[in-house]
Amino acid sequence: RQSMLGVPSLPAELPHSEDTIREIDLEIRRIIDEASQTAHEVLTNRRDVLDHMARELMEVEVMDADHLKRILDEHKTVPQIKPGTHAAPGAASAGEESSGPRPASPATGDGAESREPAEGA
Repeated sequence: RQSMLGVPSLPAELPHSEDTIREIDLEIRRIIDEASQTAHEVLTNRRDVLDHMARELMEVEVMDADHLKRILDEHKTVPQIKPGTHAAPGAASAGEESSGPRPASPATGDGAESREPAEGA
């Protein structure tokens, strides 16, 4: 009997069926592959930043957090939010209005406090 990720185990160690173990292995593999693909995309898309950091490290050999932050700030981009995800809570500072869609109102369920009926409705 095999445990997750193909590591041999004793039968009493895992109370899972072979099918369940196979499903777990497939999901772990999917997560690893997705993370690897994301890392590759980030490094490819931000190659200019990576090259800048490499040049700086060749010159100074040691880089502190402030130096790294300056490089990242020089190459700052607009955050990309994947479809189906939401911005982190508190992303807008206090007192700022969000220009994005408003959450649904509990009273109406449509995001509006009150709405006049449309003509002909």
